[in-house]
Amino acid sequence: MRAGTLKTSVSASFAVVLLALSMPGDALSADSRSAEELLSRIQVTAEGTSSKNDRDEAIRQIPFKSLTVEQQQEVRGIVNSSDLFRRLPTLTFEVDPGVYRYFIHHPDVVVSIWRALNVSNYQMKQTGAKDYEADSGDGTLGVLEVLHRDDNHQVILCDGEMRSPVLKRRVRSKVVLHLVNVYSTDRSGRTFVTHRLDMFVAIPNQGFGAAAKLTKPFSNVIIDRNFKEVSLFVQMMSLAMRHQPDWVEELTGKMDGILAVRKKELIDLTARVFVAHQERQQSNASEVSQEEQKVASQPLDISAMK
Repeated sequence: MRAGTLKTSVSASFAVVLLALSMPGDALSADSRSAEELLSRIQVTAEGTSSKNDRDEAIRQIPFKSLTVEQQQEVRGIVNSSDLFRRLPTLTFEVDPGVYRYFIHHPDVVVSIWRALNVSNYQMKQTGAKDYEADSGDGTLGVLEVLHRDDNHQVILCDGEMRSPVLKRRVRSKVVLHLVNVYSTDRSGRTFVTHRLDMFVAIPNQGFGAAAKLTKPFSNVIIDRNFKEVSLFVQMMSLAMRHQPDWVEELTGKMDGILAVRKKELIDLTARVFVAHQERQQSNASEVSQEEQKVASQPLDISAMK
């Protein structure tokens, strides 16, 4: 699987593991200036790290008490024997909390939107209340289970399998992801989310595990950038719901591979975000930013991230 652009990115919540095992691709689009200008919307409040101290801290911060005894044993087994650890950058960006929450709770909707926008052929199907199957289309498969979810945490278990033309056998991996997010509001009433993702990858094939460690510095750059791109996507969808609800509704009609109820949920969410923003504008008209006026008058160009 090629990585490095939104076209090949996967869900922030669930499939960063697949990026860790991906083959290197183009780091920037042809229109790199447009891509970088868009990415500048996302504030990096802490750089990514793979240090032992951060790894130890990340293990301590996993909410083990919220897991069953069996889940605790499995998660501890993976994080304690992980071949790769990465604490992705801590990012802050403006977003409606309801939009952020909806997308991290329904990653299959994110993937369906990408297909509707023709920026990815990635497939993700919900198979249970908190279970998903993922297929990158190039031999990389994943089974994903949300072990715990609350307002500020998600713990996800991934069982992945990758086929590569340079390898004779499929490479399996088990991954634990811990997503942490907090919300804040500024004086003008704008809401922001700050989030971070800790990733632990255990690869039973020791030969491939050793190779993965050798390429870790380059892989980390790809993973960190993809996390930033996915964050940008969520922000841009939030802006679209505020300013261009008709566009979102039209996009929803092109989506496939999701439960029928998800389309109605997305349209209803868009309506709530649009109305709430209109009410805030009316009550605080003098403080509407020039940036929001610009966004409201111009179509959002997600294609720059291809």
